[in-house]
Amino acid sequence: KGRLHNHTYARNTVCFGNKSYAFNVGHYPNNYSTVTRLDYSNDGVSSTGGNIGYNRFDGAGGTGNNNYGYVGGGDITTPRTHIFRYDYSNYGSNASPRSNLETSVRRMTAGGTPDYGYWVGGSTATSGNPADSGIVSMLQRLDYSNDTTTTSPKGPLRYNSYFCPITGTNNFGLIWNGTNYPSSPLNTTYLDYANDTTLPVIKASISEYVSNEGDGMGGTCGNNDYAWVNAASSKSNVYRFDYSNDTTTPPARGYLTSDRTAVDAASGMENGLS
Repeated sequence: KGRLHNHTYARNTVCFGNKSYAFNVGHYPNNYSTVTRLDYSNDGVSSTGGNIGYNRFDGAGGTGNNNYGYVGGGDITTPRTHIFRYDYSNYGSNASPRSNLETSVRRMTAGGTPDYGYWVGGSTATSGNPADSGIVSMLQRLDYSNDTTTTSPKGPLRYNSYFCPITGTNNFGLIWNGTNYPSSPLNTTYLDYANDTTLPVIKASISEYVSNEGDGMGGTCGNNDYAWVNAASSKSNVYRFDYSNDTTTPPARGYLTSDRTAVDAASGMENGLS
């Protein structure tokens, strides 16, 4: 399909979107905060418009609903708490500061529902490889209806992890447990959004989740029936997780056009948006 306007890399970029568009923020190697939009009805073309309020993401989390995208956390050395809101109906404008994470974290991910956003895991370390220290199991939830208030603590995750790909439905988040160098859990877990202060439930495992000192993140997206993930560092394999058969090992389904490291993904059919 089409190309993004900027070179991107998951440590320096975030993806989010609604049922009509996918939005990508970031630039590698210069860490710009330019927003790029991909129109699903014309996916051979992307365009740029507006900026998020800061550069140098290094693992910010991006999520949203059908009206707004939210980007929070990240940075290279000093983890941030800022959350910015991007208005899809005013494409081309800059994002506005809205709220803050309760805890400053980088190298996290984010997902959620049409009503809430969840910032997942990450590292509180202020320098060096997050594998060395600071990996957390926290979940931080933002209420979109009151998005100027600080996030509230939820969870925690079952594992201390950073770069944990997350997708899901309106009822639960599917978390592919991310890098916890030097080893990574192979389990997927369900976060029940209706009971989000309990530990996520272990589900199926995948056989090819490879840690690479922070670059082992794969991109995930889905719909109400399935989730797809590029599960490993420097691999092209794509696996499909069946929500109706969630304790069975996800089968390999296809391949990316080439091996990739630190990718991200979005779909207009995930997180209850359709």
